[in-house]
Amino acid sequence: MAFELLSKWVVLLIFILLAAWLFTIWNSKSIIPHGVPVVGRLTKVTDRNDHHGKNNVVRNTMEQGYYKYSKNGVSFSLPNWLHGPDLIVPPSQIRWIMEQPNSILSLRENFRAIFAMDYTLPFIKNPSHEDLIRRDLTKQLPALTPVIIDEVGLAFDKLWGTNQGQYKDVCVFETMVKIVARASNRVFVGLPLCQNEDYLNNVAKFAQDTAMGGALINVLPRLLRPIFGPLITIPNRYHYRGCARHTIPLIQQRLTDMSRKAAEPDSKFKAPNDFITWAIEDSLNGSDPRERTPEGISYRLIDINFPAIHTSSFTMTNALFDLASSPPEKGFLAGLREEVERIQHEEQGSWTKAGVAKMVRVDSAIRESMRYSGIFSRGVIRRVIAPDGITLQDGIHLPPGAKVGVAAYSVHHDEAAYENPYDYDAFRFSRPREERAGAYDGEMEKERVLHQTKDVSLTSTTETWLAFGHGRLACPGRYFAAAEMKLMLAYAVLHYDIEPVVGGGKRPPNRWVLDTILPPMKAGVRVRRRRVLGG
Repeated sequence: MAFELLSKWVVLLIFILLAAWLFTIWNSKSIIPHGVPVVGRLTKVTDRNDHHGKNNVVRNTMEQGYYKYSKNGVSFSLPNWLHGPDLIVPPSQIRWIMEQPNSILSLRENFRAIFAMDYTLPFIKNPSHEDLIRRDLTKQLPALTPVIIDEVGLAFDKLWGTNQGQYKDVCVFETMVKIVARASNRVFVGLPLCQNEDYLNNVAKFAQDTAMGGALINVLPRLLRPIFGPLITIPNRYHYRGCARHTIPLIQQRLTDMSRKAAEPDSKFKAPNDFITWAIEDSLNGSDPRERTPEGISYRLIDINFPAIHTSSFTMTNALFDLASSPPEKGFLAGLREEVERIQHEEQGSWTKAGVAKMVRVDSAIRESMRYSGIFSRGVIRRVIAPDGITLQDGIHLPPGAKVGVAAYSVHHDEAAYENPYDYDAFRFSRPREERAGAYDGEMEKERVLHQTKDVSLTSTTETWLAFGHGRLACPGRYFAAAEMKLMLAYAVLHYDIEPVVGGGKRPPNRWVLDTILPPMKAGVRVRRRRVLGG
């Protein structure tokens, strides 16, 4: 009897949620003005065929709108059953969008909505740590490069192995998550916590919880979110507490030590060069006393971990599959290894920021993967927050809550911008840089040319390369992310043979999930440790 009653309540609940969801979808259509062309129907939740397959409904819907409207200077509405429709404007309007103040078009508010941050990250109200990323993290990269590569090496050795005799099967995504988490947290929290399995597991799980929880909450109408939002985010709170068990005592001790150092300048204590120290120093100049508490700094740590692990692990998974599935005769892996070995010799075996900057092929291989196998189908998405809305260049007026951006996937695969856009060319961006530098004899002249052509480097954004966003609000952590990913790829090609995917070009396909393109999460490659002299 009790079971039958429970079953009826479950059915009723499902019916209510379905009805509420359908109402939300119907209501969301009105946010884009009538008269704006609408492409396709509400997209499928997921789609996976081949990597750029013609049968991919989600991709084809975007491509249809891009070539029919965007290429002709016309905006169109692109449906999305989870977040509501986006107004996709022509690439010619990107610069104008970038010029709008945050009080009118907000990148941050769009992220808050996508990830339902009022529920998944409710403790982050003032993202002041973004200033730390722009200022301290980027400035400290020369000093942090040897630290990052040390952790990258230790993590690869553990996860990919050191046996030089036989090939080993490794799950690419699973190992990339763990390596990124360790390398990032070597900078965020330092040794030994960055190697603590319980801490790393909770950090990685929290990142997954945030992405999944945000998607589930966005299915709900706003009326039901206060009820179900806290239930959906129980895993978030559980895994945050798992992190806090480790971080709060560490932060408390650091606060005590730094306070003692301030009172006793002769003290031998020297604060580690990590995010915790930067956050404490920054909080002393802030007006919010909560940011000077262990809990407040712990919240900032978990928030910075989410994009660091989420984005870089996806990108590195794609890059390794793109390289492994390229025909061996193209020589991409061999060319990368030659570059890393040469620069390591020039740097006398040391890993330095200057040396990493000279690895233009490694840089290009990742940049090209972010173009070819990018994880975001839309780009420079902004949410209208001006109370009176905004009128775009083409006269379309958008009310508050509407979203506007461009079809980044289509821009990245446009033949007008890229030759053979559906081919992965690892050296697409490095080849012209090396050709220009090759015209000079002196090493200093060559380095000067490479520096002058950095507009096609991994950290540079353009109106045709939008993987890190564009303009003044481009990803603030991209300099750290680029350095970390380059060190990971350089270490991998230097120390491991990566067996080509059988048949060449048989790349495990990515999966389109609404406006996100997920890399293969279960597929693997075969690797074997190399003997590296002096490495």
